Amino acid sequence: GMLSCVCSWWIIALALMRPKRKTFHRLLLLMSAFDIVSSFAWMIQPFMIPKTEEDRIWAVGNERTCSAIGFFSQLGFGTVFYNGCLNTFYLLTIRFRMDEKKLA
Repeated sequence: GMLSCVCSWWIIALALMRPKRKTFHRLLLLMSAFDIVSSFAWMIQPFMIPKTEEDRIWAVGNERTCSAIGFFSQLGFGTVFYNGCLNTFYLLTIRFRMDEKKLA
């Protein structure tokens, strides 16, 4: 939740402070951005459930907030996508010794 958001913000700040961003930094920056969205969605999810649900204590939302939280939760899959891209980047640069200029 909150720790993930804070750490992702820190990674984004570090990546943006670099004057010359490489492919690695861009992938990590985007992965962290999607992680912030996903973590925030998971933190507020219990509150966004429609209050018509009788067994939910914290539910204060409506159908629109429920749909919005579902959208942002699904958007969090971007983290998985960029993690896969980062793994592919490592595979190509370390194992197959591809130059970063060829990848970018």
